[in-house]
Amino acid sequence: MEEFRKNEADFTKIREKLEQGVYHTVAELSMEAYRTKEPVSFNEKKSGQYFIPKVGETWGELFDCAWFHFTGRVPGAAEGEKTVLLIDFSGEGLVYDADGKILQGLTSSTSRNEFPLGLWGKRTVEVSDSATGQEEIDIWVDAGCNDIEGQYRNDGKVKEAVIATVDTLCRDLFYDWVVCQSLYVGLCENNDSYGDEILPILKEAEEILGELTSDSMKKAREILQRILSVTNDNFDMTYSSIGHSHLDLLFLWPQRETIRKAARTCSTVLKMMKLYPEYKFGCSQAPLYIWLKQYYPELYDQILERIKEGRWEVQGAFWVECDTNIPSGESLVRQLLYGKEFFNKEFGLDMKVGFLPDVFGYSAALPQLLCKTETPYFMTQKMSYNDTNKFPRTTFFWQGMDGSEVLTHMLPEDSYNSAAVPQMAIYGQYHNKDLDRCKEALMLYGLGDGGGGPGYEHFERKRRMKNLKGCPPHKDEFIIDFFNRIEADKDNYRKWVGEFYLERHQGTYTSIAKVKLNNRRVEQKLHTFEWLSVQAEIKCGLPYPKEWLEDIWKEILLYQFHDCLPGSSIARVYQEVNERYDKITLELDQGIDDLLDILYTSMSDSSLKEPLLLCNPTDFDRNELITIGNKQLTVCIPAYGISAYDMAKAETFHEIEGSSLILENDKIHVEFTDRGTISALTHKETGFSLIKEGSEGNRLCLYPDELTHWDINKDYLDAQPELANAVAFNSFVQGDIKGIRFEYTIGVSRITQIITLQKNSARLDFETEVDWKEEYQMLRVDFPTSIIGDNAQCEIQFGHVTRPTHTNTSWDQAKFEVCAHKWVDISDGGTGLALLNDSKYGYRLWNNTLDLCLLRSQNIPCEHGDLGIHKFTYSIYPHAKDVVKGHVVKEGFMLNYPLIIKPMTADKQISEEGLTEQSPEQIICSQIKSNCPNIILDTWKKAQSGDGYIIRLYEAGGQRTKTKISLGEFEAVSLCNLLEKPYMDCSGSSVELEFCRFEVHTLLIRPKQKG
Repeated sequence: MEEFRKNEADFTKIREKLEQGVYHTVAELSMEAYRTKEPVSFNEKKSGQYFIPKVGETWGELFDCAWFHFTGRVPGAAEGEKTVLLIDFSGEGLVYDADGKILQGLTSSTSRNEFPLGLWGKRTVEVSDSATGQEEIDIWVDAGCNDIEGQYRNDGKVKEAVIATVDTLCRDLFYDWVVCQSLYVGLCENNDSYGDEILPILKEAEEILGELTSDSMKKAREILQRILSVTNDNFDMTYSSIGHSHLDLLFLWPQRETIRKAARTCSTVLKMMKLYPEYKFGCSQAPLYIWLKQYYPELYDQILERIKEGRWEVQGAFWVECDTNIPSGESLVRQLLYGKEFFNKEFGLDMKVGFLPDVFGYSAALPQLLCKTETPYFMTQKMSYNDTNKFPRTTFFWQGMDGSEVLTHMLPEDSYNSAAVPQMAIYGQYHNKDLDRCKEALMLYGLGDGGGGPGYEHFERKRRMKNLKGCPPHKDEFIIDFFNRIEADKDNYRKWVGEFYLERHQGTYTSIAKVKLNNRRVEQKLHTFEWLSVQAEIKCGLPYPKEWLEDIWKEILLYQFHDCLPGSSIARVYQEVNERYDKITLELDQGIDDLLDILYTSMSDSSLKEPLLLCNPTDFDRNELITIGNKQLTVCIPAYGISAYDMAKAETFHEIEGSSLILENDKIHVEFTDRGTISALTHKETGFSLIKEGSEGNRLCLYPDELTHWDINKDYLDAQPELANAVAFNSFVQGDIKGIRFEYTIGVSRITQIITLQKNSARLDFETEVDWKEEYQMLRVDFPTSIIGDNAQCEIQFGHVTRPTHTNTSWDQAKFEVCAHKWVDISDGGTGLALLNDSKYGYRLWNNTLDLCLLRSQNIPCEHGDLGIHKFTYSIYPHAKDVVKGHVVKEGFMLNYPLIIKPMTADKQISEEGLTEQSPEQIICSQIKSNCPNIILDTWKKAQSGDGYIIRLYEAGGQRTKTKISLGEFEAVSLCNLLEKPYMDCSGSSVELEFCRFEVHTLLIRPKQKG
């Protein structure tokens, strides 16, 4: 191995020497520029601050914009030579001719991408294959002062702006050498003896290239042909290759830069397609196509032509390449519903491949959602990032938590940015875990993350390695064609059951807490608004605002992109996104308020002195205590019901303060220490103490956390945390609510908690406010339980999964932090303790301890992204029985969907006869009921097309269930898939359904015809 690495180093020196010999400067370009802070159009290119750029001088700050104007004339010395422009201003740009026609994109060669991902392919502008020596140069470049990955490089200096000739012999030899060297390295790395056979040939060529002359380079090319001309007649695997440019929509650059990156990337793709007729390219994500159509219509028209030619593959089924850990179940449905609807309407395509190459783990709910949106295939590669266990599959069936299966392929090169070199292709062959079952694989080649796509080097290398001995052959092919073909052998493939837990990036469950809070709040408000809009249309004739709602949904789906919502984007992204969340929240709140006003007018005649409208946006009947000021009222609101109560009949209380450290009601008994920790927790129904003996619950712990927003350092598990110091506390009684206020210091931060227990409730709420001032620290809270369970139940989309409470295997050990939604629960079958929250997602469950990650404080990539005031609530809930019969599911909904309370004006002067103190005037009650408590009605909405409404139900307990759904004032029309396509007709005011465990059913209903 030592000799092989020495040979590799020697060969690299030859490669670098050849690279330096390709271009020869013959003239400088003249430059002028107009600088702006934000982009302006070609027609406004001279509106910015005028300056004369100079090589070696800084022209802008990070994300500054400028229109560069390059002029010059090809000198006579270049006559007959292939001639190009070499332009590098330490940024990215889109090249236009003098008339405003888009030519191509540019990317700085200062990017961190190193060989072989692409070095100089994006700084070259073609002039002539054989110059006359008289060509006039007049181009404009719409520039951004950021590299392909959004970084400020080389102090924003202009590096190069020249006219150059190309030594085509040296260039061709360079590509020959690169492919042969890469072949040698790939073979040796995988102990293939063919590497020893080609080594003498490389050595012979190396010896000749001591000096680069025309004769030596010609001779070297002849020698290397003894490698390059040998075809692969006996191969174990074949690649289907397609150009790719992974473009993160919201990541290390703002959205406005993504739009420009899309234009740069796609213009380069279109240019390369003219030069390389075999080139096929794929692009996913609806917003990219929408932005291109809106801002760059000439490019979009060319893309449409390439689609018709069969050279541009429209990829993906989701609206964006979204995170799948944190979005709600309905959000994932809308990702697929709106994504597939867009691609069908815009291109006439039925998308069949779930395309998520770079997502930080994959929910066990996904296979069902893919199957029920007619998306039978799935592709990714992110599981190659595992840091403990090698994911054991490449081509296989993925079975979700309901039993649905999708044919899945993971790129064996472990990259969606393949360099298209033998080294990576050979690696993919030797690391294909299912080569014994499927001898085909996908290759996605080209620069990505920040766009860019394939350059000259990718195509030149691909041509040389297309059928090269020692390297798997490849063909240019769409991803859908690959899947359609390999599906023929579906009976031969293995299976993976359950989630794809990524053993990296667990910090993204918690990082940038505000965006996660905003996402959950907006998801909840959309849920409520859609339900109320259905009721308002039915009862009051108010048109359902379908287009407006879809616009909001699509914007929220954009923010669920797999870097934005997880918390791995830059500060500017979050500033802009959270501003939009705030505006959307206000719009939805106002809309909900207006809908309640309208629905209030439809109530039957009554007179309430102090009318209070109460709205229950969940599928659970709720008996709750309402507190307004110093008045309390116990209310009973049916599932998806709206009721009016008279606060004039509420009881008045006077707050009583004290110093008690005990909270108790008829359900639970809790004892606190003066440090704010729980020393005892007794569940009265079972009689069990639920805090582990010798331990305390509600420990607020500060741990060292020195990594990035992506990752948590596992070493924290062995660290002794700093515990919160309670500096003050007092107890209080507010009518039927008992509570304790604690104030803490921890690190340089302060925490205030109001801990409350209501009458007739076993749920203990910890309403928390943190003034967070830490750097590289992590705040967690834990509850060591006395319950012994091998696994914990963790709520995800449309159900729950089990995660280990132990570290028996390496797979268990890797799950030191797991993702869940509204609750996690540890139970022994008879008694359980659930930890609920209203905006958090990261948990640790080892040793039967419920541990919730509350805040992190990283600076990479978002500096000081979590500093400031944070407000959130977590709760503990002791229970008997399972998570359904023990009401864990219900309590999770109740915490996250509090009753909407709206005081109304008493403007009706009708008799109150028949209206008693605890007898509300029902305005709306959904009347849609299942006779099984594990069936949850999760969504109401207007049908996408035609008449009628959609309700979506799911099984929450993990058991097969037959149920009767009573529809009340509605009648059934059909069962639909998630695309709302009917597959079984129904009728009548009830329907009998069978659910698999965690299955989702979608039902089309209509109001009953009157009369």
